[in-house]
Amino acid sequence: MNQTLSPVWQLGDEATPSLAQLISAFEVAYAAADWLCISQLNDYTQPCVEAEIVVINASTAAAGKDASSSLEALKPSLEKLATIYQAMQQQCAAERDVLAAKLNEVNAGRSATGHYVSTSSL
Repeated sequence: MNQTLSPVWQLGDEATPSLAQLISAFEVAYAAADWLCISQLNDYTQPCVEAEIVVINASTAAAGKDASSSLEALKPSLEKLATIYQAMQQQCAAERDVLAAKLNEVNAGRSATGHYVSTSSL
């Protein structure tokens, strides 16, 4: 899927999105239940977070400041990203449970059919 996620970044671009763009893209994809897009966005998560850290470290070093206070500014975005991941994980678990129940019903039906065939005299 090559959905436009912001005016300057599209899924599939070689450039790494900003953390804000990535979070926004995850929110849009999750709201649309676009699991293919979510899977593709997942590939951007680690490089995106690492790029944000590099930028923060470089800018604080250039300013002669301590990077730890600047990294604290990244914490709310990382918490928001973690919340999105937790919501997706919970939805996946719920959908897994629904599918498991359906498979159990199918298996029970097969078992009953097998028992009927083996005990009936045609």
